[in-house]
Amino acid sequence: MLRLTPYYFLPERRLTDTEMQFEPVGGMQIQITMLTEAMDARGVEQTVLLPARCRLYGTQRRGRDIRLRFLPVPSLGLRTKGKGRLGLLPGWAAAAGCWLALRRLRPGRGASGCDLVHVHCSELPWSWLAALAAKCLARRPTLLTVHCSAIGTWQRPARAHARLLRAWAMRCEAAAVRRADAVIVLTDRLRRTYLGQRLCAEDRIVVIPDVVDSRFRPTRPPAPPVGGSPNGDPLRVLYAGRFAPEKGWRCVVEAARRLRTSAAEHPSSPSAPSVPSVEFELYGDGNERAQCLALVRRWSLRQWVKVPGFVDRDTMADTMARADVVVVPSLHEELGGTLLEALSLGKPVVASAVGGVPEVLDHGRAGILVPPGDADALASALLRLAARPCTRQALGEQALARAAAYATERSTRRLHALYRSLVRSL
Repeated sequence: MLRLTPYYFLPERRLTDTEMQFEPVGGMQIQITMLTEAMDARGVEQTVLLPARCRLYGTQRRGRDIRLRFLPVPSLGLRTKGKGRLGLLPGWAAAAGCWLALRRLRPGRGASGCDLVHVHCSELPWSWLAALAAKCLARRPTLLTVHCSAIGTWQRPARAHARLLRAWAMRCEAAAVRRADAVIVLTDRLRRTYLGQRLCAEDRIVVIPDVVDSRFRPTRPPAPPVGGSPNGDPLRVLYAGRFAPEKGWRCVVEAARRLRTSAAEHPSSPSAPSVPSVEFELYGDGNERAQCLALVRRWSLRQWVKVPGFVDRDTMADTMARADVVVVPSLHEELGGTLLEALSLGKPVVASAVGGVPEVLDHGRAGILVPPGDADALASALLRLAARPCTRQALGEQALARAAAYATERSTRRLHALYRSLVRSL
């Protein structure tokens, strides 16, 4: 199988500032890596086309039968806000198209030397263009996984150039979805959107949610919540994600500022207890992390807002297990790995009501939904959870119940069965 993706999580990477320009770590990278390794365990031979980066060129072997092919990709030295270097993603799409075209000149199982092409698509147009190139050049069944849709997930951006990019991405997405042999979406909401717009026949679209790392499973029953009371431990609020505009990290810092302002204006007294104490930890990397640190310093929040940066998966699992609340403040999100990890650990979640998030949280019954970008609503939700441990416990129990619908084994089994059915159609 040939896997086309500009994103892949390499745990041995040293996350220097230069390295982060090639690929800020996010949920899509981790998801694709886990799926690749799961298919490798099931005996699927895979070649993954990735953009070359610092000290990584040529081919690397991983696992039982995974080949990582690092394609030379031209890019400018300028940073983008959330997706690495300017020109990296379109450069990868062009390099993948050239690789496929050159393979057509060689003998083998189709132009790509494979039985199946699996393309991982985000809201930007470049992966959709790579999917169209694969369909035209590989001459093999083409499968798409839509991690984030320009049509159904990406909210209308404010800036004119972003609106033009979204309009182009929507046209590329529609063309790629219509031509694909099968399409995987993460939520039933996006499936209904595609069917409603007649982009895909019902028998060619399937819902297969993201998988959850086995490390994000409770090793013991959750302890009764204690953090957040005025005279007790502070409520520990965790954010985990890229520092990029669409992830809504700024909303978390603004909510922290409002809570500290409220606490200063309402000091404790015998007749009026103080505002519950709330502390924030923001984990991740990305080009806007420096901006986040500057904002924390400017608003004098360093005592209450920590920005440790990126941590490995083991550390992240332990850290999330100790948190009281997990926030997912994204401005657009179809599903979100952090959301599923929090549910799997039985953590109460406060999340933006965007994309497929309400569907995952059972429309607010397994978590609190707030409008995207609304720092006041986020602060109010956190205050409510800080003051009501019983509510946090109830939401945590609902989260665990919802997590059962996103079992890793079920998703990987369905994906493997889909691979086999597409190959049998040759």
